[in-house]
Amino acid sequence: MSSPVKSNETALREILSKLSREDSVKILRRIFGDRGVRAAQKAFSKGVKKLRFKPSNLEIWLVRGRGRKEHVVLPGVFCDCKDFYLNVVVRRKIAACHHLLAQILAERFSTYEEEEERDFKLLKILSEEEVLR
Repeated sequence: MSSPVKSNETALREILSKLSREDSVKILRRIFGDRGVRAAQKAFSKGVKKLRFKPSNLEIWLVRGRGRKEHVVLPGVFCDCKDFYLNVVVRRKIAACHHLLAQILAERFSTYEEEEERDFKLLKILSEEEVLR
């Protein structure tokens, strides 16, 4: 059974695949309000990074948060921010935090940075991001 976040993400990706950058931002603003605006700002200002680990080929995404914080995003599944935990998981008030939305936009319009790391760095990154605490 698919998670509600994954189902919403798939539908949103399909809609955005047919739209221009400008129309995508308008749709996100209409559906997600301020979260959509913040997502667009991060996606189009080098605030999204895709990390690929070798030799496992695992991928995670990092989306800039406040200050120097970067949030770990697993597309359509997880973000380590408080908004995701409280409003997506616990309260089920929204379908996605703005970090998940930024990842979707950045991937759709290829506005993300990409880096390759060795597998041993994955544990270090996750522990630094407090995902494992």
